[in-house]
Amino acid sequence: MEDWVQYLNYGAVVFAFLAAIFWFWSAKVPVHKFTGVPWGGNMDELEDAVKRQSVRSAWAAIFAGFAALCQGIALALPNF
Repeated sequence: MEDWVQYLNYGAVVFAFLAAIFWFWSAKVPVHKFTGVPWGGNMDELEDAVKRQSVRSAWAAIFAGFAALCQGIALALPNF
């Protein structure tokens, strides 16, 4: 049982680290260059940038959810 708790804790660390990487990667999408007023640029470029940012943030949220799930199970497991 202690092995499972340790594996789940390691899993939580890995997933949390992946979430941090993906959120940082999401923040690095160059959306700020599209926010000038007036802006006469191509809306497709802005749409693509926002999509990339959203997809990366979604993956980060998934990894954060797995980290929380692993940690929750690791905390509950000794009580069973």
